Amino acid sequence: MNPYLNRVMIRNPGEFFGRKREIARLYTRINTPRPQSVSVIGERRMGKSSLLWFIAHPDNKKKYLTEPDKVILTFMDFQENREMDAEGFCRVVLSRLKEQGLDVPLSAESKAYNSTIETVRRMEERGLKLILLLDEFEIVTQNPKFDARFFAFLRSLANRYNVAYITSSREPLQHLCHAKQIADSPFFNIFTSLHLGPFTRDEAIELITVPSERAEIPLKHYADSLIATAGMFPFFLQIGCSALFE
Repeated sequence: MNPYLNRVMIRNPGEFFGRKREIARLYTRINTPRPQSVSVIGERRMGKSSLLWFIAHPDNKKKYLTEPDKVILTFMDFQENREMDAEGFCRVVLSRLKEQGLDVPLSAESKAYNSTIETVRRMEERGLKLILLLDEFEIVTQNPKFDARFFAFLRSLANRYNVAYITSSREPLQHLCHAKQIADSPFFNIFTSLHLGPFTRDEAIELITVPSERAEIPLKHYADSLIATAGMFPFFLQIGCSALFE
């Protein structure tokens, strides 16, 4: 079977290649006593979603984190929720936490903002960290349903509790806001930036050689010509490998 056919987000850690420096940096930010927020920035098809999913994967959590049982990683993809508002955002977070076995004081009548604060407070008492991995976060920053109060709320959670955000976007988030008031929000000051660019040569070689060797049709000897054609862009390398493999 052609191992290069998957053109969507990589969900299996065994099929994820490269990005070792970025992975180490993100887990270092999570491992600190107070977790730090990171904005992952990169063009389309650069692997941002796959990187966030890799960070959230339970197997990797156990492998890379010092105290994995003390860290709750919650992945959210906003391409699925383009009509969401602030209350809806909180309700999705709470439902994901409930799925992970946490005590969530949420009913149909309760305010999701208040329930989120109460849930995070209880997590803090148990010594837990909450890391929200927010894919395609510009869908939120560009949505007028999310006002300045919402971003102040997120900043307050990160300031008061062991809460951090890892977002992905195609540009710096301040450039992708629906209003200047949002772009000027101090919420964005809590982030450090991680720019996701093309692969290094070693990473490109890994993508070319490892899957094909596993499938017993090695492409190692074609690595230079594949890189000359596709450059170091993972998506184009995958297309080239797929065509050559077949």
